Amino acid sequence: MSLVGSRQQRREAARESAKEITRGGFSNKESISTGDLILWCLALVAAWVLSLARQKIGSAATALSLIGMAALLVFPIWHLPWVRASNSTPRKWWRFSGVFLVALLLDVAFGFYVWPHVPISIKVTFQDSPLFTPSRTRHITRLSGGVVAAPSYYSHIIIPEEDVGNDDIIRTAYSAYVFNRILSASSADKSLQQVYEEAAWVFMCYFSSSFGGKKVCASDAPGSKWTETMWHLRAQFGKSYTDKVLSYTLRMWPTSPTGQWKTFDQFFMNKLLSGEVVMNAGNDRFQAVRDIAKRHGIQLD
Repeated sequence: MSLVGSRQQRREAARESAKEITRGGFSNKESISTGDLILWCLALVAAWVLSLARQKIGSAATALSLIGMAALLVFPIWHLPWVRASNSTPRKWWRFSGVFLVALLLDVAFGFYVWPHVPISIKVTFQDSPLFTPSRTRHITRLSGGVVAAPSYYSHIIIPEEDVGNDDIIRTAYSAYVFNRILSASSADKSLQQVYEEAAWVFMCYFSSSFGGKKVCASDAPGSKWTETMWHLRAQFGKSYTDKVLSYTLRMWPTSPTGQWKTFDQFFMNKLLSGEVVMNAGNDRFQAVRDIAKRHGIQLD
């Protein structure tokens, strides 16, 4: 009888020990679950993939990936043993918030590392002049989308002294330089020089106006009828659509057909068709473009 009693006592003692261990925080409830481990691993895999593809995806995809990584960490952090071991709900929230804040800071720091960098293709050099103060040079550089300290060589943009602080003049002067350089380099045919110069005015006036949100060119500037037409399209079909149509027209300029033309209006409409096809490829929209052009006095027939 004493032997049996001794065994029963040992069993009871073992049960009490197991209960004590459970209360002490070493049960399966306090361990990291398989689901939480999967979420931790998914966050790490997402970070690894994002680091490999950082120069191949855009800013929007990168931002969404970083937000997704942070979201993946919410449940694993909430279920951390140290967080769940809190003896009150407020303390649990404080612990969770502290750990999650650290995770967010790491996510942001990682975001700075993987954020896609746009290669700088524009560099600006300023001549020695008291008008070009440090603040003005920085402002003009931002307007042109470049950086300071480029070799000047043979390129230059002239800005009147009284207009150094005028954003519209600076933007227009820069646009004139860019579009004239692009179009002059796209063809060696001297017979097209005049129509190319007028086309440069259309691109310059429209994009300078569209960027600033207001018209910047005079009504009697070369190509003004087409500038008014594009501004009309912008009002009717939106800035994004019109900007893209002209952008595609410019990108395809060297290779797009000129068709049969006798006037600049016919020439530019034939070129514009290439950009319109990329954006819409619909006869109804292109017919609407032609109708709007005719309203502004453009002769297409």
